[in-house]
This record gives sequence, structure tokens and C-alpha cells, in this order.
Amino acid sequence: MARIRTIKPEYWTDEKIVQLPFEARLLFIGLWNFCDDQGFIEDEPMRIKLQIFPADTIDVEFFLDVLVSAELLVRGSFGDVHVIQIPHFLKHQKVSHPASPRWDDCFHKKASIPRAVRRAVALKYDCPVGKSREVQCYTCGSPGMIYWTQSWVGTSGLEFSHLIPESSGGQTNAENIVFCCKFCNRSMHTRNAVAHIELRIPEDSGALRPERNGTERKGIEGKGIEIKNTAARASNNRARADDEPEPRAGAFTSLSEADLRDTSRLVDWWSSQAKHRKPVIGSSEADRIRVVAAAELALAKGKNPVALFASTIAGKHWERITQRHEDAATVRLREFDRDGRPPPARVGKRHGGAAAPTDGPRSIGAIIGLET
Repeated sequence: MARIRTIKPEYWTDEKIVQLPFEARLLFIGLWNFCDDQGFIEDEPMRIKLQIFPADTIDVEFFLDVLVSAELLVRGSFGDVHVIQIPHFLKHQKVSHPASPRWDDCFHKKASIPRAVRRAVALKYDCPVGKSREVQCYTCGSPGMIYWTQSWVGTSGLEFSHLIPESSGGQTNAENIVFCCKFCNRSMHTRNAVAHIELRIPEDSGALRPERNGTERKGIEGKGIEIKNTAARASNNRARADDEPEPRAGAFTSLSEADLRDTSRLVDWWSSQAKHRKPVIGSSEADRIRVVAAAELALAKGKNPVALFASTIAGKHWERITQRHEDAATVRLREFDRDGRPPPARVGKRHGGAAAPTDGPRSIGAIIGLET
């Protein structure tokens, strides 16, 4: 239930407040009305928008993150309930007959990302001052935005996440911070990002379990940060059928951006993975072009291409592949196939993923649509 709150005159000239966008200032006041008498409100941006800005096109999720960056809000949880706390709420509000607390559990405060680190992360993702940039979830590829407005860096649709969790010694710096959607970020718990990606892969896909010490070869942005993955290492100790070939060491985590660019290495990876009893990708020509097209998609996005490639293949998100990616993949495979075999049929959502027979070799111009 909403409450009547007070606004002190000095609020409007507070040094920190005047640096905020006006939408954030109004949102901050609105939160006072809808939080409980202890200064807590459930962390539900859509519900908050309907309460405070029901008729406005305002990205509440972004401005909440701006307020967190300004240390005017604190995110945390009561057990499984994610909430937002307004620090010093009772210092500035006189509450008559306060209601009893809604949650009995201890409030677990989530450490905020410092402003300097936020700016460094924005620069890492090529987002300049005063601009915005589309980014993706590191583990599932869900889209989101990062904004750098005035002095504040905030996100919409994604959250700042530690690649190596703090509980495992991960640092809060630009090299260890990536973007994850709310679902992935809050379901990782103490797992690292690579372990979370592998957890989403079906358990019966032995080809997807890394064997070489459970580490990510390239780490963050190719900087060589290693990630321990005991869960994935343990899963590889399960019994296999005698006739099942051993998986290629490392599977997805053994891949690097250079592997995605090298058609020979990529085809070799596909060939080895297709030999498994229950492979994540088939052995047909259509599946081969899917792999190369997924690599083209991941490379075109720029940041974290291996993670996007892994989520596309493991989740069979063929709808992400566009005609441009298919054409580029076909050209790459055409150059790779020295025996002059015709390229496989186009794949993707529009084509249903079916391979169509061809009458014979075609020229590169015909493949990419320059000839009929």
C-alpha cells in the first residue's frame, strides 16, 4: 500500500541529486511512496513502472541501476525474494505507527559496482561517454543495453555480473565483469559463467563436457584468466560406452575466437563433436553450415564470441542466424572444400533447416546472390 512521505527542501539542491537525470530524481521520490515502512521494495522494475510512471515511456530498469550506481539504492535479498533498499530511509522519514517488517530473514546486501569500474566496463564494451550500445548476456545471448549518460553508467535488460564469483576470489574490476540477464545472473549462485553455460547443456551430451582441467583457455577478452570448473570435470568421469569415441578435449571451452575465424579448425571441431553418441550438433552438411553460420553470427557481435557461439549451438537457436550469416558461411565452406563439392543448402528459421539437393557446383557469385 502506498504511503504519504515528505520531501525536504534541501533535496532539490543536494550535490548528488542534481547530477542525476530528472527521471531518476522523480523515480527516487516515487519509491518512497511505494516502499514499506522500513525502506524496502521488491525488485520488480515492471511493477515499479506501473506504479510510478503508468503513462510514460521511461526505462525504469535503467534509472534504477543509475540510482544504485549513485549509492542511493542498494540491491539485495531476503532469502529468495530480491528487494531494493533505500539507505537511511528512516533518517529522513518520520513514520507514525510503522507496519511490522514484511520479511523475517536477514537482509543480504549485494555489493554494488563502483562508478569507476562501471566506466571501465563501458569502455571495454566500446560504449563512449554520452552514448549507448547494444550488448548481450554472456551466458545465453539475451539482448540488453548499456548507457553512459552524464556521469552515470547503467544497464537495461542486463545486470553487471562477475565472471569469476567473489566467493571464489574474483575481483570487482573491468576484466572480471560481464553482462548477464537477470535470470542467468541470479541463477549462477557461486558458479562461474562458463560452468553456468555448461549446466544449460543437456546432461546426455558428453561432447560438451570439458576435460582439460576445467579451465577456460582464453578467459575474459582473451586476457588468459583461467576458470576452475570442478563440476564439469567431475561429469567427465562418468562411464562411457566402449564404442563411444572420446570427446575432443575442452569442447566449447577449448574454443577461442581464432578457432571461430579458422574454417579448418571449426570444421575439425564440428567433425569431432558429431561423432558422439548423442551429439549436440548433427553430422549432415546442413549441420556443418549451421556451425559456420553460428560462428559468423558470434564474430559479427564482437564481444564474447565463444560464449554466444556456445549458447547458439547448445540451445539450437537457429532463429538467430540471418541470411547474411548463412551466405558468409557458405562462401567460407566453398573455399574450404577443395574438391569442388556443391555447398550445402541454406539453413535457418526461414528454410526450416532442411538441405536441398543441388545439380552441381555453383560459382561464388551464384552462392551469394550475384548470379541467378
